[in-house]
Amino acid sequence: MARTDETWEEVRGSYLKTLWAAGRDILINGYNHYLNFGFDSGDIGYGFRDDDGTMQFKNYEGVWVDIPDIDPSLFIYPTVSLTGGGSYEKGQVIEDVELSWVCNKTMETRNLSAPVPEADRLRGEGQNGTYTHTGANISTNTTYSITVSDTVNTATATTSLSFKLMFYWGTSAEESLNNSEVLALDKELKTASEEIEFSIDGNGEYLYFIYPTEWGAKDIYVNGFVVTEWELSVVPITNPFGDVTNYNMVRSTIKQNGDNIIITLKQYGQ
Repeated sequence: MARTDETWEEVRGSYLKTLWAAGRDILINGYNHYLNFGFDSGDIGYGFRDDDGTMQFKNYEGVWVDIPDIDPSLFIYPTVSLTGGGSYEKGQVIEDVELSWVCNKTMETRNLSAPVPEADRLRGEGQNGTYTHTGANISTNTTYSITVSDTVNTATATTSLSFKLMFYWGTSAEESLNNSEVLALDKELKTASEEIEFSIDGNGEYLYFIYPTEWGAKDIYVNGFVVTEWELSVVPITNPFGDVTNYNMVRSTIKQNGDNIIITLKQYGQ
């Protein structure tokens, strides 16, 4: 039989609820009172208590201990960014790598990964930081990472050193170019899968663009139209760092006088 008064209603002999749909606050007047569970009340029971203003709890057959304050930063999910990587020309050797990380709050742990020497990977508690991997001598694609933790959640960031081949373009009155003349052309680091587009003025000279043979065949567009008539030769190019790579040297069949000629290279058949 449910009991009803002006404040509480007993529901099916199972629990009490307030008569107000929005509920009510509960005040336990005074100090050093207990909220127990089970069958014993007071100090010998278990539950929660006020110890002169310090809230404590006790598990069954346990002891009374303070309820620790919760660090509000734990409710902010950790984030971290890592810099220090970059793009380099194949053949370069990067002796030292300067890593820098930024966290959105103080972290309990901050751990770097290989190739950082194992003795230097644990960066301890803190927020932002830097580390220089001295004597790294990186010459191949390499990724560094950092994992941070606030004791509850973790976050990871990476930065990479990538080594690419150069793409060259320009004009010349000559029907062929030697190695030093190729290196003197306009240039940019590229990858095989990238679509390449550049603007060039004919200057009354031959148009040249030179790309690694390993990138495969390319469809060549001039001002939006496919052009198939080019002079093609395969030449070894030695870059300033001593790397030797075979390149496709592509030259226009006649000298050009136009300005702002847009040339686009796409993977063959795309």
